[in-house]
Amino acid sequence: MGMEVLRFEPQALVSDCSPKGSDGLAIEPTTFLRKFIQLGGFADLQPAHSIVTLTHILLFFCSALKAVMGFTRDARAKARTRLTPWTLHLRLSSVASPSQSLDELAYWITFNRVSGIGPVSFKSLLEYFDNDLQAAWQADTKELAQAGLTQKTIENVITLRTTSTPQRELEKLEKLRIRVTTWKDKNYPPLLREIDDSPPVLYTYGKLTEADQFALAVVGTRNSTTYGRQVTERIVTDLAKGQVTIVSGLALGIDTIAHTAALDADGRTIAVLASGLDIIYPPTNRGLARRIVESGQGVLITEYPLGVKPDGGNFPARNRTVNLSRRSV
Repeated sequence: MGMEVLRFEPQALVSDCSPKGSDGLAIEPTTFLRKFIQLGGFADLQPAHSIVTLTHILLFFCSALKAVMGFTRDARAKARTRLTPWTLHLRLSSVASPSQSLDELAYWITFNRVSGIGPVSFKSLLEYFDNDLQAAWQADTKELAQAGLTQKTIENVITLRTTSTPQRELEKLEKLRIRVTTWKDKNYPPLLREIDDSPPVLYTYGKLTEADQFALAVVGTRNSTTYGRQVTERIVTDLAKGQVTIVSGLALGIDTIAHTAALDADGRTIAVLASGLDIIYPPTNRGLARRIVESGQGVLITEYPLGVKPDGGNFPARNRTVNLSRRSV
């Protein structure tokens, strides 16, 4: 089925975007984005369309973004509030979550390591043991079964008890300077919290800033065309210069181009992994991952504990986190 030719009329937004009052732009940022998407966004562009048309759209979009980011401090705060539904809110707690003691956090980290315990069974444990995971860790097999764990998962819990301790698991993360955010943390990403299968624990390496409240996901094929690479680099460069954080999955192809273009433009980027933070995949992007963190321009984030390999089943969950910005370019 063919696509209609995109006809983007900047004039349709000019009146809404005219300056008005002390708050700057009269248009709500969310209204602007919705109108932009209704007019076709980037999704319907075909290679045959003129690159000039794409640039025209991009420059208009980035001009609006720069205007929003150019408000006074108070106005920018209001803008961030209005932009909330369209942004990826990822904030760091310390290794010890502000809402949890180190001891409590250690049990969260340990249960998150148990094969077979996902969001549903994690919630079941919290409900059965009245949010006391230390009691769950010390429980016998009968109690664990009553809490909803399968026999295989119970065996995995028993095995982990003999090979590690909650304190040891916490020390591993502290040694590697990996920070943790859990469901109990007020800084847990609100959009991620809304879904049924939100991960109970998030691991982050690097420093997130207030600027990362306004982020867009950029994802694409691993085998991109020359045209696709050029357009991605151009789009990301202007977005990054407009103080938009770029979120992607550290994969080969478009993901790599997106992260790299953001860094080259002195912008910020977030890489969401489908593995533990100690296993960078693909291996050829280890240098890129290091650059993201060491440059101070971004962060690596994952829901998987140390040692977890990038198995095929992990990627849909990774993609769900990448797409928290609601729209992908």
